[in-house]
Amino acid sequence: MKKTFTFLLFSIITFSYSQNISGIILDSISKKPLELASVTLNKTNRGVYSDAEGKFKISLTNENDYLLISYLGYTTKKVCASNFIKTKENNSIFYLSSTTERLNEVFVQNKKIEYGWEKTIKFYRGKTRQVGFQFGTENCTYIENSDYKKGKIKSVILSLNKMQDNFICEKCKMDYLASYNVKFYSYDSINHIPEKEIFSKDIIVYPENKSYSFVIDVDSLNISFPKNGVCIGVEIINTKYKNPKTTGAFIGPAIDFSESKNIRPIIAWTRSRTEGHKFMPNIDYERDTKKLNKPKIQIAMIVDLVIKPEK
Repeated sequence: MKKTFTFLLFSIITFSYSQNISGIILDSISKKPLELASVTLNKTNRGVYSDAEGKFKISLTNENDYLLISYLGYTTKKVCASNFIKTKENNSIFYLSSTTERLNEVFVQNKKIEYGWEKTIKFYRGKTRQVGFQFGTENCTYIENSDYKKGKIKSVILSLNKMQDNFICEKCKMDYLASYNVKFYSYDSINHIPEKEIFSKDIIVYPENKSYSFVIDVDSLNISFPKNGVCIGVEIINTKYKNPKTTGAFIGPAIDFSESKNIRPIIAWTRSRTEGHKFMPNIDYERDTKKLNKPKIQIAMIVDLVIKPEK
C-alpha cells in the first residue's frame, strides 16, 4: 500500500491599501471576554485571534468583504465590512451566543433501548496519503450502515501519522499541534451530502503527534447511528496558540486518507471557515506523474466506527 504526503495550503491576497479596525468579543450572557476567538476576512482568507481580553485588530482592505467571528461552542457571527468603512467604527463589541442553548430541547424516550453486541465498521483502505490542513478546516466522511438497522456509536477511530521535522523539506518544522472537534451529521441520501448535526455538543479531543490509531470513546454520549448511515466530521482547531499562522502552517499529526477511483456516490467532503464554510466534495487527480491524462479520484478521511445495534 503506497503512501504519499500532501499539504493543502491557502494563498494570501495582498492589497495596496487598508483600514485597521478593532473590536472586543464577549459572551452574550456572562459578558466575559472570549480569548482565541477567530476573526477572519472571508474574501482575503486573512484572520487573527482575540487576546485574553477578547480584543482583536485586523486590517480591512475590501468594503465588499465581511468578517466571520467564530469561537468553539458558539454561533458564528457574520458582519459586513461596509459597517466599518462607512462609519469608521472601531472598538465595536461583538456578543457571541453559546450553542449549548440548543440542549434545552430534550427528547424524552418512553422506553429504555437495549443494544446488542458491538460491531466494528472498517473503512475501505486503498492507496493512502497522509494529509495536513490549516486551522479551521473540516473533513467529513460518510459511513454506510449496511445492515440498515438503528444503533448507537460507541467509538470513532482515526488513523494518524506523526508529523516529522524536515519531512517535506530541509527547513520544514512542525509549527503546531492540532486539537480536533469531532462532529456527527445525518446523511442526505438524495443529494448525497452531510445534512444536520445529530449531536449538538462540541467533542474536543487532543491527539498526540505520533503514528497510531486514535480511539475517541463516545459511548456515554448516546449518539445515534441512523439506518442510512452517518457522516463523521473532524475539524482542525486551535485551542492553544495566540495568533498562529493562517496559511502555510505545518500542523501535526497528519491524518490518513484513502484514494478511490469511484467518484460516485460522493462520500467525502471538506470545508474551511475561511472559504464560506460550505462542504465541497473532496475530489482530486491521480498523483502518478507518469500518466498524461490523470483520472479524477475521491479522497476520503479514514474513519472506523465501533457501533452497537439495537436489539
